[in-house]
Amino acid sequence: MKAFREYVVSHKEKGEKLLSRLEMAGLLFTMLALVLMLKKIPFSGYFFILGLSALTAVYLSLGIFCKEFFGLSETDFFSKALTGAYLALSFTTLGILFLIMRWPAARLLTEGGFAATLLFFLFFTYRLYLVKTDEKYKIIMHNLIVRMLPVLITIGILIIIQLKS
Repeated sequence: MKAFREYVVSHKEKGEKLLSRLEMAGLLFTMLALVLMLKKIPFSGYFFILGLSALTAVYLSLGIFCKEFFGLSETDFFSKALTGAYLALSFTTLGILFLIMRWPAARLLTEGGFAATLLFFLFFTYRLYLVKTDEKYKIIMHNLIVRMLPVLITIGILIIIQLKS
């Protein structure tokens, strides 16, 4: 783990570019799966699995290596909250993946992750717009909020689909 952490620190730009591309691919596959699911076209689950697996990997990586990617100190409250937010996002996407696969603890992961993601979303939105913060932190918070929004919208659509059926 230490060697991987050192690799992330030494190749930060490559890692950020890879995670950004993987996140875009995951979002595209997930949105495609939602459209296929709404049109009742078979095999939408496979696109969900690909997309959510990619998103889970991205958010888990950002949560674990948050301090290295964003250059934050380990004792800072902001870095701990940011780590928690990315881990909540990864638990949410993992929970949706478990729901699709019909695995145990799917509902717990999805609901717990969704609640934590929503709380972090509200916290960082409050901090971004109502609390005077440093410009560096504002950019990081805006980036996080933009990442959280598609996941929250996807979960909302899935909840609506579940309620209709």
